[in-house]
Amino acid sequence: MSPTQDQIKSYAAAIASQFKQLHDEKALHFYRCKNGNPLYWRVRVKCLATGEKFIRPFYWDGNKFINGEPPIPHEGKPLYGLELLSSKPPAALVVIVEGEKCADLINKQAGNIPAIIAMTSGGATSAGAANWLPLKGRNVVIFPDNDVSGANYAADVSAALSGIASSVCILDIAPLNLFEKGDAVDYFASGGTLANLVDLIANQAMNNQLNQGVIEPPDPLPSLPAVLPFDYDYLPDCLRGLVRDISERMQCPPDFAAVAAYVMLATIIGRKVGIRPKRQDNWTVIPNLWGAVVGNSGVMKSPTLSAVLSPINRLQRAANEAFNKATTDREQSAVVNKMLDAVQKSEAKKQLKKDKNADVKKLLQPDFVDEKPILKRYFTNNASYEALGELLIENPNGLLVESDEIVGLLKQLDASGQELARSFYLTAADGDKSYTFDRIMRGKGLHIEAVCLSILGGIQPGVLAEYVRQATSNGAGADGLLQRFGLMVYPDISPDWHDVDRYPDKAQRERVDALIDKLDNLETFNFETDNFGGVPFVRFDETAQEIFSEWRASLELRLRSGDEHHAIVSHLSKYRKLIPSLALINHLCDSDSSAVNEASLLRAIEFSEYLESHAMRIYSYATRPEIDTAKALLQRITSGKLANPFTARDVYRAGWAGLENSSKVQSAINMLLDYRHLVEMEVSTGGRPTAQYHWVKAGVA
Repeated sequence: MSPTQDQIKSYAAAIASQFKQLHDEKALHFYRCKNGNPLYWRVRVKCLATGEKFIRPFYWDGNKFINGEPPIPHEGKPLYGLELLSSKPPAALVVIVEGEKCADLINKQAGNIPAIIAMTSGGATSAGAANWLPLKGRNVVIFPDNDVSGANYAADVSAALSGIASSVCILDIAPLNLFEKGDAVDYFASGGTLANLVDLIANQAMNNQLNQGVIEPPDPLPSLPAVLPFDYDYLPDCLRGLVRDISERMQCPPDFAAVAAYVMLATIIGRKVGIRPKRQDNWTVIPNLWGAVVGNSGVMKSPTLSAVLSPINRLQRAANEAFNKATTDREQSAVVNKMLDAVQKSEAKKQLKKDKNADVKKLLQPDFVDEKPILKRYFTNNASYEALGELLIENPNGLLVESDEIVGLLKQLDASGQELARSFYLTAADGDKSYTFDRIMRGKGLHIEAVCLSILGGIQPGVLAEYVRQATSNGAGADGLLQRFGLMVYPDISPDWHDVDRYPDKAQRERVDALIDKLDNLETFNFETDNFGGVPFVRFDETAQEIFSEWRASLELRLRSGDEHHAIVSHLSKYRKLIPSLALINHLCDSDSSAVNEASLLRAIEFSEYLESHAMRIYSYATRPEIDTAKALLQRITSGKLANPFTARDVYRAGWAGLENSSKVQSAINMLLDYRHLVEMEVSTGGRPTAQYHWVKAGVA
């Protein structure tokens, strides 16, 4: 029969009364087995004035209390706090202190913290006789008293746990500023907090485990998805030399120049000719293209695009000169026509004076037509969608919208009140849809036979990341405006740089100029026409048709598989237009045959595989947004802008870009946990547990 609590307390009081001095402290400590049943008790009495202690154990032999400890098992004396091991998770840190009082105080304050267990073997010389086997596989931190005996006890415990515990760390108590002989009790008495103690224990324990190999060092966070390198064979033969020359002289990725070259060709071809990708169907693809080059400031995006677009600028200058000359000729003709009109009116008066019935109507009719010259336009840099519409009425072949920073255009089209402009651009992406303005200010019935725009510009990665996340959510970007940028590239920037100082390759420039002139004056009567659409067209030859049909079938099955992120599906669906467009451009550059051949199509398909790898990198901001947010959070931690440890709330309350709400923050934290940059601990002061995150500093002892 076990004793009652009253019997235990009564016997303990009787033992304590043997200590004759006036005592300020009295405690009764229960040593228990793993299941919580008492093994024995220890009475502790202390006189604070003298520091003298009186400690006496006693146990129950089944019938009565016996002074002293029960027979010691062969494996050693049981640890104090043994029963707590079953109530806390295996990953909890076991804090070994010197004396039951310290253990009780820590356990009392950390009772609801599942990550902490305080235990002891007893006094300063007790480590050698204790049974440490219950701590097998545990992570242990030793909190020594601030004296020589405390240091010796910590060393003894550490030696005893060697080969038993998974990790052992002797806590550096210097940051606690304890006085001589101070312990955990003194720490709390001097105003120390449980939170600070937990932080110190956790950080030192983690670093110790890291150095011991118990905690593996953090892995680097994943970088952006890899992209295929650019291959000059993707380009038509006549463009390769120019792209290579510009890229080498400017020391920029050839990807930038290649995209600009394709968009320039697409602009000049415009609606002169399309391609019908099926054998008999009247589905016609207009080869206008939208392109964007992604790179940080200083990687020569703008100078590269400007250099490639030199031929189209040359055409525009020639068109301006022709327009100016035509305007001057019209003004001069107007003076002559006015004089002729006056002469004819004078002659009519003379005839009427002679004969009132004379027929002078012919003299009063002008024999000239005053036609206002129209400026042929190839591109624009900044125009409202209404102005674009008027330009397209005058230039039915289409235009290039060139923007140094394409994000300005994208954000403008995202803005409230720009819904009509956005719709106009979406219509313009296909190059074959009509559009009619009926506006009070601009008039009614302003009809564009087909809105055809190509777009080209640059964008910086950080700006792109945020835009991609927004544009692929359920907001305005769900209509696929961004996904229409089929020629969007984000190449790696080489760390190597060479000073290249040479003249531009004149032969390559002249070769491209000749191609541009050819396409600008394309003889459309060489192509097929019918009553559907009004645009001359070509088709694939027999071999190319089989290849395209097979490629198209593979694409359609992939789009319907459900395996891809919706943003990727939307982007890849635009390849139905992109591949035929590229094939047609290749054909017009390299071949004089009447049908698009296998070589032109295969080059387009290979280029699309390269482009897809870049799209995967770009859309990773949406498909794997936690990478970007995790990097942003880690930067805040390593720069000291965030306390260590911290909570998720600490992060999103700071309002940092990309980390401004709880879902983004938790996503970033989860990734840092997965890659071992953080360790999670749950802390509770009696209410709902709170997750705290500790930064693992690789290589710090």
